[in-house]
Amino acid sequence: MVNIGFGAFIKLCLTEAWRTSWEKADTGATAFGLVAPVVVHFVPRWESAMTSLVWQIPIACLASIAATRILLSPFLV
Repeated sequence: MVNIGFGAFIKLCLTEAWRTSWEKADTGATAFGLVAPVVVHFVPRWESAMTSLVWQIPIACLASIAATRILLSPFLV
């Protein structure tokens, strides 16, 4: 068993949380980017709502995945 300080533990947790968060958020945003135009094509009244949400989707994906991984990181470390 290795004895590390609290600061080192927090750094390990944040590093582990960030390690794959960007990749998963990028995948989620890409999948949404492929599905959204098809949905908007078949439901044209959603077009105005989609244009205002387009920039928020990747940020929301990254934030939700990173927050979940931060909560789970002590178990992963």
